[in-house]
Amino acid sequence: MTRLTRRIFFYSSVAIFVLLAPILVAYSIGYTFRSDTRSLEKTGGIFIKSKTPRISIFLDGTFIKETSYFSGGALLTEIVPGIHRLRLEKANYHPWSSTIHVEPELVTDLRNILLISNSVSIATSTPNELISLGTQAANEISSPIIPKETISIQDLSEPVPSPAFSLDNDGNLIGKTATTSKILASHINSFSIFEQTVYFINKNGFLGKLDPVSEKITTIGRPGFYLLDQPAQFFQAPDESIVILDASGGLFLSDGSTHIQTITGGVRQFAFDSSGIKMLIQKNQSIDIFWLKDNAFQPFEKNGTRQQVFASDTAIHDADWFFADNAHIVIRTTDGIFFTDIDVRYGKNIVQLFSKKTDELVTIPSLPNAIFFRREKTFFTISL
Repeated sequence: MTRLTRRIFFYSSVAIFVLLAPILVAYSIGYTFRSDTRSLEKTGGIFIKSKTPRISIFLDGTFIKETSYFSGGALLTEIVPGIHRLRLEKANYHPWSSTIHVEPELVTDLRNILLISNSVSIATSTPNELISLGTQAANEISSPIIPKETISIQDLSEPVPSPAFSLDNDGNLIGKTATTSKILASHINSFSIFEQTVYFINKNGFLGKLDPVSEKITTIGRPGFYLLDQPAQFFQAPDESIVILDASGGLFLSDGSTHIQTITGGVRQFAFDSSGIKMLIQKNQSIDIFWLKDNAFQPFEKNGTRQQVFASDTAIHDADWFFADNAHIVIRTTDGIFFTDIDVRYGKNIVQLFSKKTDELVTIPSLPNAIFFRREKTFFTISL
């Protein structure tokens, strides 16, 4: 090789390096070159996590990759910011699709995706499953939501007999022991007891609490309860806050101390997820999710956030959590039983699990992957 040839080769190499180095560096830190604008642009990503293995991933109609048999996770990188169509497929499963907004330097997290088989397993519930259902029903019946009957406080550490509480026909809250009977509060609409504290609503609509030992009454607030002859119902959330459902379906949340807030109205029933982070709220034709705590994952809902996740043209008869991930809900309407996720950032994926008339829907935390429904006197199990 002559000196001239070596010089040409050397300077050509330097020139190529000078031209390509910025591009390589930009590429390594997440930039991509867009031919339509002839510019470098910061890219984003999409993280997918599913319990369903071997899922085919399509982005904007192009096959990208397939997740492994052992992991349903995949990270898609170097995606141009903007709107993209994501579709997940597997043979003999309902496809999952969504319109994703990818932002520069950010990874959009989709971590609770569940693909449903085209032919879900439906069988008559086993004796053990029926026992679990019966235990769940017994636990619900024994919950302390008994505002019109006598309620006793049990405290093994207290040497004297604990008082029992009841309402008389005039709305007086009566505290009774083996030897005494005393009116502790008047004009009471409804009450219940949690953690040895009596919570009550009086007939003027004030929420208060009574310390049974000192007999001190504290007023918490007056949010606007709808009061009829039917008493309000009291529940204790997993974080020990107090949830109240009034006679008209008004739902309220109190810290049990100084604050009470109105969540929403028109509520037929509600249910906490097994983590105690959020609450499903069933209305006549829609389902809301209310967050009791901040969501640590995308889309990072804040404590107190309420959002509608399902709406129906017909009445909703039942709704409950799919406890396997606390990220999907099961819904029973006249048209059948439906399954949907609660992440509605980019649209909804609703799958019909059963298309015939049913009489009841139940899910329980002890059997988190099972969905139970009743037709007349027979219970059936859907296994996901």
